[in-house]
Amino acid sequence: GRRRRSGRGQWARGDLPLLDEAEARVAGPSFVYGHLIVDEAQDLSPMEARMVGRRALEGSMTVLGDLAQATGLVAQTDWRETIRHLDTESEPKTFQLTVGYRVPHPIMEFANRLLPAAAPHVVATESIRFDSTEPRLVAVEAADLVQRAWDEAVAFAERWVTVGVIAPRSLRDQAIERFSELDPDGATWREGHLDAGLTLLSPAVAKGLEFDAVVILEPRRIAREELHGHRMFYVAA
Repeated sequence: GRRRRSGRGQWARGDLPLLDEAEARVAGPSFVYGHLIVDEAQDLSPMEARMVGRRALEGSMTVLGDLAQATGLVAQTDWRETIRHLDTESEPKTFQLTVGYRVPHPIMEFANRLLPAAAPHVVATESIRFDSTEPRLVAVEAADLVQRAWDEAVAFAERWVTVGVIAPRSLRDQAIERFSELDPDGATWREGHLDAGLTLLSPAVAKGLEFDAVVILEPRRIAREELHGHRMFYVAA
């Protein structure tokens, strides 16, 4: 029978590109596509890029990403490096997209203030949406921080359908405890579940998600505690 692998014998996600590389060298790619579309490519490791590249028939692919949101273990800082590992025979064409339509202009302007620290080589995005209020910075005493975040989020939830509360790791347990005291049945909030009107989540989990309104707890802690912290703050904002 099959035995379950345990401890250090378990496969990790990072093993997959290595296994794929070995299989490709022995037997060739297992399957190819006429054209590949790859999103969030800024977080591809070199080996993951090779895994993608060998599956594009004649190197035909569209690769999308935002270097300011490169937060993976092997976060990219230059598209030339990713292109090199995609290993295509055709000459690639690169385009820098600078017009945004998803994030409202006031929020985008606030997030762009982080670029000098998060990704100084990235050109700031200009949003064409102006249907938003200005973001607010609220200073509170440390003892009142989680309670104030709850109050702000509940006020948003009365107006909007989806509200995200983004907390750094060092505040997660405190936020869960307090939120559970305020709403023990979970009627108003859930941790990490998008089926609730008010969702508590980390910056990493928030990546790629959209909410009608967002409360960010202690951005300075996010920048200090997270891998690529300033980019994580940019992602949250």
